[in-house]
Amino acid sequence: TLTRTQGPLYKQVTKDIHEPTAEQLQNLYEKRLHTYKLAHILLPSQELADSVFERIKKKQNFVKLVKQYSFDKTWGDENGEWHNWFLYGSMGGEFDEKIVNAMPLVALPPIKTQYGYQIVTVIRKKDRASKPFNKEVSWLKSVYWGMEKKRTFFNYQNSLSAKYNFSFVENVAEIIIAASTEQPDGMPDIDMKKLNAAELKLVLATFDGGELT
Repeated sequence: TLTRTQGPLYKQVTKDIHEPTAEQLQNLYEKRLHTYKLAHILLPSQELADSVFERIKKKQNFVKLVKQYSFDKTWGDENGEWHNWFLYGSMGGEFDEKIVNAMPLVALPPIKTQYGYQIVTVIRKKDRASKPFNKEVSWLKSVYWGMEKKRTFFNYQNSLSAKYNFSFVENVAEIIIAASTEQPDGMPDIDMKKLNAAELKLVLATFDGGELT
């Protein structure tokens, strides 16, 4: 509730986003002239993501690794392919930049996102039907503010994780991810009915001075 896009903490952290310049809007417009079909493996930790990526570099089958390791329950099918085409601005931050600069059919090293660590491959790229720049300025401003808010809040979360040595307990994180469902705003949430009494008491994460169950 605090951290969702309509939550008080999210609003407080992202309240000072500046007005975009004409150059920033033009750059955003140009990066949104194409859409991308993606396949990914979603992982809970840097260590596991690095390990899986090493297997990909050794030519192990991407789809088999998706089925063995990916915790994605909402975006993609059983082979890791996203249901929807990706458009720059959808995620915000490093992920978007990596996608628009990626070589087709080459897996990218793990990218940290608000959902976990993602190993992504661009399967296809196509032109997007768009209006002239001057007809999209108002919409581009909304996209820009949305991206900047995501980036700002993500950086805030990372700063807290570093400050308090926040760390997920990997095997418990897997249980929580398996019990997650997608909410109307696209964010994952935990379906508590999928967890038994013992699982509800497990330590999900540790940090300086405490733990999270």
